[in-house]
Amino acid sequence: MKHIIPYSLFLIPFVANAGVIGEVREGLDVYVGRTTAYVADDRSVGELGGEVYPSLHSHDTRDIIYVPDDMYIRAGVGSDIEFDDRIVAQIGFGWNASSYVRLELDGQYHSFYDADVNSWQGGGTLYFDLARRYVRTGDIIRRRSFVPFIGIGAGIGAYDSEFFAAPRGVAGVNFMFTDTFGVDLSYQYSIMLGDGWDKNMSDVMLSARFNF
Repeated sequence: MKHIIPYSLFLIPFVANAGVIGEVREGLDVYVGRTTAYVADDRSVGELGGEVYPSLHSHDTRDIIYVPDDMYIRAGVGSDIEFDDRIVAQIGFGWNASSYVRLELDGQYHSFYDADVNSWQGGGTLYFDLARRYVRTGDIIRRRSFVPFIGIGAGIGAYDSEFFAAPRGVAGVNFMFTDTFGVDLSYQYSIMLGDGWDKNMSDVMLSARFNF
């Protein structure tokens, strides 16, 4: 018995981390809704396009928070940060995994002013929204129109007949004008890593986002 108790203490971190692992895998808001909401059918919890989180202790519909629209498309243009080196065009297709996490696959085109070459790349970015889109104030549910975000990702493309990998970091803000339409203003830093060469790119992007 005296050996069992000390050894069992090693299980405490694993038990404590079980909830943390669930939060990371599902998204914190989805995890909390799943574990605290009162629902008649568990299958209705966790689907972002139809999530409602009624209070565990109340059946009043005023306690419902709705998280809509799990997919979106985005398209935009931009330039290097000094507006004198290249033009950038981008189109992306994204999935809102939770109120704070998005995954987007995109294609980018860079046209360089100082050389008769262009680059193409396809890639993916994991975005983290730093504020929840819908919030409840008393009995009122309101949409937050200004949401900052950050992202990290990578792409693979071609430049002047050379292939390259392009890790990237993104920071920006999203302005939502309606429940489904908004505009992103973002900064993207990426590195084109080729065979014995590399090129750093700092771009400012303006794009339109449509949720559906």
